Amino acid sequence: MDKESQYIDLINKNLKKYYFDELCLKDYQQRINDVIERKVAKSIVDRITTQCPVSDKKILEVGSGWGGICVEFSHVGGLVTGIEPDEEELQISRLLNQIECTGVNFIHGYGENLPFTDNSFDIIICNSVIEHVADFSKTISEMMRVLRPGGFIYLNTINYLFPYEGHYKIFYPPLLPKFLAKIYLKLRGRNPNFIKNINYITTFKIFSEFNKYGVKIDNLGIKKLEKSRLLRGPGFFKRMFRRLLIITKFYPYIELFIIKAD
Repeated sequence: MDKESQYIDLINKNLKKYYFDELCLKDYQQRINDVIERKVAKSIVDRITTQCPVSDKKILEVGSGWGGICVEFSHVGGLVTGIEPDEEELQISRLLNQIECTGVNFIHGYGENLPFTDNSFDIIICNSVIEHVADFSKTISEMMRVLRPGGFIYLNTINYLFPYEGHYKIFYPPLLPKFLAKIYLKLRGRNPNFIKNINYITTFKIFSEFNKYGVKIDNLGIKKLEKSRLLRGPGFFKRMFRRLLIITKFYPYIELFIIKAD
């Protein structure tokens, strides 16, 4: 079997286990295809390259998964390292690296103990990962430690204040206790085992933790909402609703640029 066929076979098996066995998503095949086509990875690279040049920048992805984001950053000139605890996903990402002939350094490791010296990276990517780490505060501390002054972290995660679970793709009562969550997920016909791997991240928790480091935070999530059709335009009620969202930070996804002080 050639490398490309091996890659397709491995990633299909791995993602089917994730999307179908663990999350019970009916559209799992389309989601697998989207990962293979790297749609999310390309959108993240586009978002960041519009903010700053990445060529010759040292980039770290914490929780690099199947490798797509790292490979896309390498294609636009980034000097990329990915760190990932899952051995099977690491195998897939290394195989993709060989197929694409990129120079990404994929290593085994954990966000709580990054094996790098202080101020090593210009950009850190943490996409849909912080809600899964064993130690939330330690992972953020480690990312801040290895980020150089003036560099930034791109962080994207689910906001568990919002009544929607972004993995299962269903209505989900905010901060539902895990023992009740398992019952609820069974009633919804979902595998409840995956919920044990999730930390309930909220906007308040994220902002509180990062503010310890005196960072500047650019809130992309609220900017997207403000531009949405629902909130766009004049009017007293829309202005009040926009203000309420800003105060309560009540929106489905947290998407931030966190800039470390010089």
